[in-house]
Amino acid sequence: MDRDSLCNFCGLNGITYVNNGYLLVTQSNTGKIFKVDADDGTVRHVLLNEDLMSCPDGVVLRSDGVVLVVSPEAKKLWMLKSNNGWSEGVVYDKIDLGDEGYPTSVVARERDRMYVLYGYFKEGVLGSLGRESFRIEEVRSPKESEDENIWIYVMVGFGLAYFFYWRFQMGQLVKNMDKKIN
Repeated sequence: MDRDSLCNFCGLNGITYVNNGYLLVTQSNTGKIFKVDADDGTVRHVLLNEDLMSCPDGVVLRSDGVVLVVSPEAKKLWMLKSNNGWSEGVVYDKIDLGDEGYPTSVVARERDRMYVLYGYFKEGVLGSLGRESFRIEEVRSPKESEDENIWIYVMVGFGLAYFFYWRFQMGQLVKNMDKKIN
């Protein structure tokens, strides 16, 4: 535990369950992620290419295996991947979130549908309890949108190649039919 960190009052905070029988848990005061065996409780530190600084909080696992982590202090959403059952992982995308509010939770509906809940925690701490509304924001990853566009171009390319091949074959068929008729 880091007693000098911004979130030294928090320890383990965000948690998500992985179907392989373990939990992924964020430690807010260090920015580290831990893998906890759901059966025997053994804990292992997940090695990442970078720590999730500034109090990581909400965590969710998407259906494609990507873990989303949100931080109210950094106002960021991190996207993490692992190819080895979360012994190691990489932060492959960081999305800046809005300045207004306190993003504390994240949920994923589909691969490209992510929602962040903005609480107004600091207003409550300061005694301003008159808020009547809160905000949920849909977030999209620019990197994942680029990947989807590439597939569109690939599919169009295959379609054009198939069309030209078909056109060439039809041309050959017409020439052969002309030879047989004459």
